Amino acid sequence: MRHRRLRDFAAPARQACAPWQTVAGALIAILSGIALVQLLIMTLTSLTAGSAQGWFTGPGPMPAVINISLFGLFAAGLAISLRAIHDRGLLSAAGSLPDALDDARRVAVPVAFLVGLVLLLPQAGGTARTPLPFGAWLLLLPLSLAAVMLQAATMEIFFRGYLAQQIAARWPEGPWWAVVPAAISALAYLPSGGPPEAAWLGLIWGGAFGLAAADLTGRTGTIGAAVALTAVVNAAGLVFVTSGASMSPLALWHAGSALQEAGVVLTAATDLTLLLVLWLAARLALRV
Repeated sequence: MRHRRLRDFAAPARQACAPWQTVAGALIAILSGIALVQLLIMTLTSLTAGSAQGWFTGPGPMPAVINISLFGLFAAGLAISLRAIHDRGLLSAAGSLPDALDDARRVAVPVAFLVGLVLLLPQAGGTARTPLPFGAWLLLLPLSLAAVMLQAATMEIFFRGYLAQQIAARWPEGPWWAVVPAAISALAYLPSGGPPEAAWLGLIWGGAFGLAAADLTGRTGTIGAAVALTAVVNAAGLVFVTSGASMSPLALWHAGSALQEAGVVLTAATDLTLLLVLWLAARLALRV
């Protein structure tokens, strides 16, 4: 794979890339994010005499928007960790900001077009309207998309930014900078319930997705393309057509379970084929 820009991308991490620094930095980022989330919830709950608790735990779409947006506090936690352990800023884990924004713009359009075409195809098990009225969904759409974008940016700046940079700076030879973050981020795609086959499918998809995002990052030297790819895919499953047992309260449509209809092998093959097409479309748009 031609990752000519990986060396420049990992350059900010070389001053502090010892394994203990990477592990400590990751733990501090996660713990700081958790602490900030808890602090925010406790503060708002105290100021509103307990009524704010429903903002985070209620069953409606607004709690879902808020909970997705809380991912941004983990980006703040990463900023704290980067400054404390590595003496650098948060944006140093993103690559050149103008280039990252340009990469995101170039990838988002073709990937969104292809995902939109897939969503228009008949879904296995059929598709049904969710309880969310169309008017409410439309009003929430800007907030939902902004929350998903924040979630995607936070995930990618941690996995394909911070972790990839740290590992590539320490071990420039070999694929570990791509494999290790992809393996860890795959855990985020584990379903909360369902059969064991669904768990394996989530791990396979998450790992493959992480490798595709890492490849785009290594080729461009920024996380922009990875953020766009993650944001579009997550928006499709959270805001437009949700599926599986855990239905997103932000989605307008609920698709039947492809896993039950087609089986794990065919479902995995279909999902990985779609990912391959999206990855190739992103590369074509970026010309890398």
